[in-house]
Parts: sequence; C-alpha cells; structure tokens
Amino acid sequence: VRVPGFVQGENEKSVFHHAGRKLVVGCYVDNGCIREPKSEVLWFLEKLAERFNCKDPVFFSEKVPIDHLGMSYFMHEGDVHLTMENYVAAMLVNCDMTNVAGKSTPISTAITDLTPLSRDESKWFMRGNGMCGWLAMTGRPDIKYAHSRISQHMAAPCRGALKALKHLIAYCKETQYWCFRQTAGSKDVSWSFYSDSDHAGNAESQNERRSQLGRMAMLGSVPIDWGSKASSVKFGEDAWRTDVPLGGLPVCHPQVKDLHTDVSSAASEIYAASVALSEFLHLSYVSDEMGWSMDLPLEIQVDNAAAIAFGGGSTRRSKLRHIDVWQQWVTQLRNAEVCRLVKVDTKANLADPFTKMFTGDEHARLRELYMFEQQMPVSAAAS
Repeated sequence: VRVPGFVQGENEKSVFHHAGRKLVVGCYVDNGCIREPKSEVLWFLEKLAERFNCKDPVFFSEKVPIDHLGMSYFMHEGDVHLTMENYVAAMLVNCDMTNVAGKSTPISTAITDLTPLSRDESKWFMRGNGMCGWLAMTGRPDIKYAHSRISQHMAAPCRGALKALKHLIAYCKETQYWCFRQTAGSKDVSWSFYSDSDHAGNAESQNERRSQLGRMAMLGSVPIDWGSKASSVKFGEDAWRTDVPLGGLPVCHPQVKDLHTDVSSAASEIYAASVALSEFLHLSYVSDEMGWSMDLPLEIQVDNAAAIAFGGGSTRRSKLRHIDVWQQWVTQLRNAEVCRLVKVDTKANLADPFTKMFTGDEHARLRELYMFEQQMPVSAAAS
C-alpha cells in the first residue's frame, strides 16, 4: 500500500519515514512498528485499514508490553526495557536444560576436544546453537563472543563445542533477567562507538590464529549494533593462502589475497577499526533515513595508541609500514570529516568483551556497562 509522503529507506528497505508527520514505520513481514505522536499513528492506521483487514493495534505503555519474536519490550518506573527472558525460558525447555546449574561466564575454556558428535547430538547442537544465535543477535550481546567461537564448529560439530554450548545455555539461565534499559523520553542521549581486536588469541586449530574483531555502537545506555567475528586475516607461518579471491575486508596491499600474515597487534586493531567503521557508517545511513541524523565525524574509541596514530596519519617508522595507505579503506579511516579514532581505557572499552574470554568478576563488570538486571513485572509478563 502506498501512503503519500512516506519515503522508503535505501539502506534499510523495511523502514519508511514521513518527514512532514514525523512518522517512522518499520515493517517485518506482516508486522509493523510505528513511532511518534499518537494522532499521527492513528492517521497512518486509518490509511492502512482502507486497504487491508488489520488487527487492532497495540500501544506500548506501562501496563501493555510488546513481544516480537522473543524480544519483550516493557516499561518499568519510567524506563523502557528490552528483555529476552521469555525466549531464554523457552530455550531451556526446548533444549531440556531447565534443571541445569547456572554459569557465571558465557565461555570459560578453549574448544580442544574435536571428537565428532553422533547424528542426534549434532541435531541438538545445531538447534541449541541456532537459538543462542538469535539471542546474540537481538538482545544479548554479552553472549556474542561465545557464540562466535562455538559457531566456528558448525561445519564439524565436536564434543568440545557441545560442552561449550551447554555451558553457554547454562549462563543464559543464570542471567535470564539481564536486559537493555533506556530512560523513557530521555533527550540526553548520544551515540558512542567502540572497536577492539584480540591479536591471534584463539589457538584452536580450526581458527588458524585469526584475530577476533569486536565492535559496539551505543545510543545512550542501550547497545544498538555489535559484532564479534574472526577476521579473514590470519597470523603465523601457515597463514598464507593463494586460492581465496580478494574480498572487501582490509588487507595490507591491494594485490594481496584476502588472507595474509601479520605480526603486529596494532595492524590487527587497525583492521578491526576499519571493519567497525564500515558497520557504523551503514548505521548512520539508516539513522539518517529515519530522520535522526548522526553527527560527524564518528568517534571510534579504541585502546591501542599505534592504531590511533595510524588513523591520524602521524606514523613515520613502525611495523605498519607494510600497509599500503593509498587503499580506499585506509583513506576512509583517515578522513577526519568522517571518522576519528580516540583513546579509551581498556577497562572502559565496550568492544573488549567481543574479542576474548574473561573471568566471572571481570565479565560481570563489563556487562554492567551496557546491560541491567530487571525481571519483567508480573503484570507485564502475564500480558
């Protein structure tokens, strides 16, 4: 249906913005989420009803929560929350782990037992990892790194990965009520961006010493975008490959294949910042289309001084001389109008949990920087 005045996003096709009426409409299959003044929302619903037989709308409030694909939105004491507690409860039942003892960390040890699983065990592994993947992608960034490590074994499920997955699900049970929280109607919110890399820290055989890249974008106190993935860049004598086509990730030289050796932790941080910048720029394009423009340059907080110097173009002689700075990704990283790398203490880098394992106390400290423990009120949970 076409309603005059709406402009469809080019970077996010499922989002429509009506500048005149200050309406933003997000679509997912046959569901829709509409934001801004209630009078304008009612106008849009009337236009929609002229063409379709629609269900009665649900208006989010203190007494009326909204659940969408396991993501439960509720309001408590003036704050808006996004929790996955109902989805975690369903996962525990689905995986027959309701009676398991909880764990304090998402992952605690490397996956070294590569003994293949049976057919039934593999099916359970695929199902459980898929459910954890949905959590990691929607409302539980605290398990993103663990899920990334475990998912590297999807092609060949093994006993070590199965043990790690059960540990992760037990952690989800222990932290079932951890969620996002934003003050309702708050005007004092701003964007913040973080990037980090763990240089060749994963020694598991299937990882081949690839660096783990992590990123986090926050709006106010809420994570909006995050990621944890093994880089295409490998480290070590056996890392060279000649059969992989040149890809879009940053490399040291435009003629070098997508996977190549590197011995510098600073280079790893630079690659991570470049990948993070690409994701953050996309986020800025989508935000602009929704009528909420980001201020440029984007300040990406990193905890590596050499990476900051490289981003500012102030390095002269260093281990980074092998990087061809004429490449587009380097130019983009050094464009002061678009991006600026700034120093953040390692303990305050919100991308740090996406690159390495932590003890229970340190993991809890980092999680508290972007998540809150709040159970849904009984009335909201019942609804």
